[in-house]
Amino acid sequence: FPVTIAAEILKAHNGEQVLIWTQFDEEGEILKAIIPEAIHLTGKTNQDERLRTLEAFRSGVIKTLITKPRLMGTGLNLQFLSICIFSWSKDSFEEFYQAVGRLQRYGQRKQVKIYIPYTELEKPMLDNVMKKQKTYLEDSEYQEKLYIQSLLEDLREFSANNQDVVRSEEGVLPDALGQY
Repeated sequence: FPVTIAAEILKAHNGEQVLIWTQFDEEGEILKAIIPEAIHLTGKTNQDERLRTLEAFRSGVIKTLITKPRLMGTGLNLQFLSICIFSWSKDSFEEFYQAVGRLQRYGQRKQVKIYIPYTELEKPMLDNVMKKQKTYLEDSEYQEKLYIQSLLEDLREFSANNQDVVRSEEGVLPDALGQY
């Protein structure tokens, strides 16, 4: 059962801060019963309490936070964390990506460890999310190559059409560079 596995993973990271993502409040309540020192944020938690809890989590007072990606999964910077556990499997790459992205962002200094315990029943959903992730990464790499190719073509065209280009050891730069 992923909830009990999540508790075992948490024990393996004794003393470290861990975020446990859940899908349902009931799941969080079960985890809270198994991990009494954890704090469980739900949609029913009032805004002031959420802010106090998040600040205590940021400062390291709270070691284990249980919540749902819908509550904290988008736009929140959690790069002070490096361990998260998904106690659910859901067929949503976007929600997975956003939840992981809260930890894996600019300023992260550690390797992020992501745990996704699952049952055989949940395996097809996880496989589908991983397939979507692979496609996303391949598409992003391809788009980046196209963008770089376009920039290089624009620079070549600019260099060919403008006499005010300075040639240096680093490459071709317009005279006006740095004047803005």
